[in-house]
Amino acid sequence: MLVLDRVSREFANGAGVREVDLHVPSGQVVALIGLNGAGKTTLMRLALGMLRPGTGGARLFGEPLPALPASRWREVGALVGRRRPIPSAPRGRTCGSWRGCAGCRPQMWRRCCSAGR
Repeated sequence: MLVLDRVSREFANGAGVREVDLHVPSGQVVALIGLNGAGKTTLMRLALGMLRPGTGGARLFGEPLPALPASRWREVGALVGRRRPIPSAPRGRTCGSWRGCAGCRPQMWRRCCSAGR
């Protein structure tokens, strides 16, 4: 389970995320969508411990990220900032490489990408 509790991170130019609360149960697949500059990548990096929040905190499997044992990271799958064209997708559309994620069946990502979602 991933929990973000009032997580904020601001950069010198004022961009970032402010007071985000998020609860993702174990086994659930979630996609973040939004406009360029909305904070999707920043939020993912905060959730994966790649960035430290200015305020708030993140927990994974009930543990604060800094205290999470290395052995638990094997159970985490994430895709940040990488896109790959899919042949069945409408022209100009891309879809994340979900086909490599554990537990994601090919028909799921094929249906999603071919629908242009």
